[in-house]
Amino acid sequence: MDKKEFYTTGELADISGITYKSIRIYVEKGLLVPDKITEAGYKLFSRQSVERLQRILMFKYLDFSLEEIGKMLEEENVWESLNRQKELIELRLTHLNQIKNAVEDMQSLSEENSWDKMIEIMKLTSRKEEVIKQYIRSDNLEKRINIHKYSTSDVNWYEYLLDKCDIKENMNILDIGCGNGMLWYRGRKVLPDNINIYLVDNSKAMLEKAKDLHLAEQNFYNDRKIKFHYIIGNASNINELKELNSKKFQRIMANHMLYHIEDTERKALFRAANNMLTDDGKFIASTIGENHMREIFELASEYNKNIKAPEWFSQGFNLENGTEQLEEYFSDIKIFYHNNNLVVPNPRAIYDYLCSLPEIEKAMKRDKDAVEKFLKNKVSESNPFYISKNTGLFTAKRRQKDA
Repeated sequence: MDKKEFYTTGELADISGITYKSIRIYVEKGLLVPDKITEAGYKLFSRQSVERLQRILMFKYLDFSLEEIGKMLEEENVWESLNRQKELIELRLTHLNQIKNAVEDMQSLSEENSWDKMIEIMKLTSRKEEVIKQYIRSDNLEKRINIHKYSTSDVNWYEYLLDKCDIKENMNILDIGCGNGMLWYRGRKVLPDNINIYLVDNSKAMLEKAKDLHLAEQNFYNDRKIKFHYIIGNASNINELKELNSKKFQRIMANHMLYHIEDTERKALFRAANNMLTDDGKFIASTIGENHMREIFELASEYNKNIKAPEWFSQGFNLENGTEQLEEYFSDIKIFYHNNNLVVPNPRAIYDYLCSLPEIEKAMKRDKDAVEKFLKNKVSESNPFYISKNTGLFTAKRRQKDA
């Protein structure tokens, strides 16, 4: 069909390959808005509306809800959206390849030995929603980090963590699940010279954020001969990433990420990390305790009794169960606690933090106005909200083969 200035609903359905009813639903939901309505009542759509429909259909194909699509349409222009679509497609392809590889591995096993692989495939397929929504991780992570600016500690977490890592000159450091790279930005002043830092994350958006942060202090890193390497990859197969090329590391780190991955992935990461460490190398894993940020969830439950802390606060990998998990793969395990709390005078910071947690986000945003009013009555400059933190880290040495 030739390009026209305006298209009727039927023409829009024809060129997009969807039904007239679908167009009508998008209009009713406010995702598409007619640019003109004729005297006879026919809705007309401009070429800009055609471009908008393309975005709607792509996000719909990637399994986003109409509500989520509406939010994304408001936040992005056409070219930003194309970049986002490309990234989401790449994430989907990566996820499908993981499933394909797991299926092929299962085919090579005997029936009695295929149980664990079958469980892995089920977990991979059930994580589709998590995979296609990874693009929001960066924004959500920044919201979770933002509340910690109200810390009462004299020593910021990043410098505390890096101090316990005991990084020396000429070391290779591997940071698994690096997120937005804030650790190496906020903690840069305690870093030694002449080090190589390999940042691995499965989100391209996260790595782009990390690059931007580090570019902002490029002169500092150059003067200190600190070099970054950015690698897209998954925690469970770090030893197979070609960019690492069988490298050995004096320090391997997993900063507040082990509680986000499945047990099988975590065990695979531990095995790989132990093999990738030098003989005198150390594995460092920071995490939270079961009562971390307890007061903020009690406050949320006061508004809505069905709101609870996410399961990964008390399960997965935490300060209470971390030693038991690590001792199977490492030796000389030590635990360090970071004494710190928050005094928050801003109700918006609490709202943003709760909305950054996928398990709670819908409940918060569904009653946004009422929740914000509730929080304003509870939190203010004159009545700041106290939150106890329960954070720390483990250090562990490489387990020798003859140990």
